[in-house]
Amino acid sequence: MVKKRRKSAKGGSAKRSGRGALSKEDNAMIDVTIEKIVALMDQAETCADYERLLEHHFPRSSECDDFDPLEMQLETPRFLATGFRIEKATKKTKHRLGGSPVPKTPDCAACENPLILFAEFDGSDKLFGGNLPVNRLPLYYCCSCPGPIFYQVGNNGKIKVLRSTREPYEEAPFENPPKALAPAYLSLRPIDAEEEEAVFAAHRKAGFDALGETQVAAISRVLGRKAKERWDVYFSQLGGLPLSYQGEEGKPSVCPNKGCRFRRRKRAEFAFRPLAVLDLWNDRFWGLKPLDAVQIVYHICPGCFCISAKYTCT
Repeated sequence: MVKKRRKSAKGGSAKRSGRGALSKEDNAMIDVTIEKIVALMDQAETCADYERLLEHHFPRSSECDDFDPLEMQLETPRFLATGFRIEKATKKTKHRLGGSPVPKTPDCAACENPLILFAEFDGSDKLFGGNLPVNRLPLYYCCSCPGPIFYQVGNNGKIKVLRSTREPYEEAPFENPPKALAPAYLSLRPIDAEEEEAVFAAHRKAGFDALGETQVAAISRVLGRKAKERWDVYFSQLGGLPLSYQGEEGKPSVCPNKGCRFRRRKRAEFAFRPLAVLDLWNDRFWGLKPLDAVQIVYHICPGCFCISAKYTCT
């Protein structure tokens, strides 16, 4: 059965909660469609099976033939031009996985439970070419509520957690999470232009089956394993344009920092930019088993360097 987003017993998903302006007929049609989609999820054994069933039962109209959602993502300005494959290191490096933050673990502003440190990157690493605005870049997430969370990192390393409100119709994707992840080290492998283009090609409309042998080999170098379908081509990445299951889901529309100089500006260069994706499903080295095929998606404000984190799933 295909993994799907958990929902509250009250009222379904957040998107369904605001349908009061629709007619009874429209609401009834939406309910029937949702029931059909859920039934297809139950039938499918893999994500690829689900896509085939979805295409069979809900064929696209001719107006959608030229639409490629990936192209919209590729137009997004990058925070770090180069993407880095995040891997667990076999020896000591400058970059850390898990462990307890020093001097104190910050608390989630939504549920007041301690945040969990997933990764901490050393801004002095020559790989970054001096492009990180902070000396250290920690990636936190709250495993006790569905988020999102927002925080800033000062030059002294101090974390300032900004106000956030938990999603009303979502549930945390973890059961009994630990207070801290087991400490280890991470390595960063730059993703070259050929490898990046092969990864993008796997997610374009033509799909994974249209890839050539050279492209599959390039993807395998990035993954550290052989991919068999598009859903295999997700992985943990810092910088560049990390791809998540749901596109730009989790990207804030307005910076929560009221003092941010870019807060009310609308042009694309002032918007939050993709920072990282931690894939907890395909990359098991994180040591935290989610209830679903889960990623944690990070974006960063180019004005005040506020970081947002939100989980997404298939």
